[in-house]
Amino acid sequence: MTKKAILGEIEKPDYFQRFIANISQFYVLNKRKVLTIAAVVILVLMIVVGWFTYKYYNEKKAWEEYAEIEKTAVLQESAVNSDILIKKYRDLSSKFSGSQASQLSDYRLGNLYFKNNDIDSAIKSYEKFIANASDENEFKVLSYSSLAYCYESKKDYQKALKALQQAEKVEAGKYFGTFLYRDMGRLYEKMQNRSEALKFYRKALEQSIDPTVTLFIKRKIATLS
Repeated sequence: MTKKAILGEIEKPDYFQRFIANISQFYVLNKRKVLTIAAVVILVLMIVVGWFTYKYYNEKKAWEEYAEIEKTAVLQESAVNSDILIKKYRDLSSKFSGSQASQLSDYRLGNLYFKNNDIDSAIKSYEKFIANASDENEFKVLSYSSLAYCYESKKDYQKALKALQQAEKVEAGKYFGTFLYRDMGRLYEKMQNRSEALKFYRKALEQSIDPTVTLFIKRKIATLS
């Protein structure tokens, strides 16, 4: 390498050093702002990490309590008063509000209230679950179906039909077509609308894969035809 080339290399600016120098100069001139921004970023990161940590352990604790309630309900079903289970589910729903276990507790509460013939409380519990459940959640379909049974027991067939129609629109509803259409047929039958009853019984029959359900629907169609 010639002397001229070496001198040229020496005289070339070192971009990395210039970059570091500019950063250092910026820091010196804006030290307070830089430290303030850094403190804010660190604080935000700490809040985010803390929130997700809290959510994780809160959800974990909620599921642990839910599992204990379910164990009590299954192993001691005949001995446990439903009012005791209702209190346990209500406490869990309130204590761990927003958790998945809390949402499922609302569904269980609806079932218990319905079993106790407390229809209005059952409706509120099912509606609360539905409001927080995603359309991929199969329990949302079951909640709409249960809601329909609640309104049917009150002889409010229009609201019962509306609940089943909402269930049909839910993504997971496609797995329950037989039962949704069968129930729609039954409601129309109670409303003395034979043509609509037949229409939905036939739709239910098209999707039925259960021999017992198929036989039941065929008998209904034969009776109404």
